Amino acid sequence: MLKVYGKDNEIEMKKIESTEPLSLKDLKGLGKEIWKEVDVEEYIKKERESW
Repeated sequence: MLKVYGKDNEIEMKKIESTEPLSLKDLKGLGKEIWKEVDVEEYIKKERESW
């Protein structure tokens, strides 16, 4: 398994040995920090208008 981190304008990748299979539940909340300053309703509206 490869884990990717954002750190000080850099991307850091680390290989992680895991004996357990991964699940979609492991992805819950992944990347939520990028949406902190975004009005989600407005973002969806703009995306739909672009179609």
